[in-house]
Amino acid sequence: MKKIYFVIVIAAVVGLAATTRHVSVREGFINGSPEIKSISAMTFGPDGILFIGDAKSATVFAIDTKDAEKTEKAAAVDVKKIDQKIAASLGTTADRINITDLAVNPVSKKVYCSVEVVDGTPVLLKIDGDKITSISFKDISYSSTALANAPAEDAKDQRGRPLRISSISDIGFFDGHV
Repeated sequence: MKKIYFVIVIAAVVGLAATTRHVSVREGFINGSPEIKSISAMTFGPDGILFIGDAKSATVFAIDTKDAEKTEKAAAVDVKKIDQKIAASLGTTADRINITDLAVNPVSKKVYCSVEVVDGTPVLLKIDGDKITSISFKDISYSSTALANAPAEDAKDQRGRPLRISSISDIGFFDGHV
């Protein structure tokens, strides 16, 4: 009787293991141009996947940065007058940009910086040492998920301030979850 019970348990475990599969972070990604309206918060997941919290559209985007080459030591980044360096790379002045977030890719050790230009346009930059490169959102591999129960776009608090912009204030990735 013990032998039959043991065989049934082993068969159940093997059957369960056969149906369980590892879900890739890239599962569900499509190629295209995501409509990112703002970059409120950023964090990295595995393999250079950048998660972007877009409060204006109440959506979280997962972007494949294709920046997954492992680096042991990060290039030094001089942060003195970084706002001026970023503005110059965008062809504007520091008073016409707002740095909204920074995230470091744990694999490549490169710094990613989100900037909002005075007209509200979100810009994603990669900083590698002294080199600042703009990351295009055109024809990239990405996925997105809208927030459930986000405030309406026109919802305001008692002082008349928009509520939607507070829908994503921070973002993190841990143990396979955003």
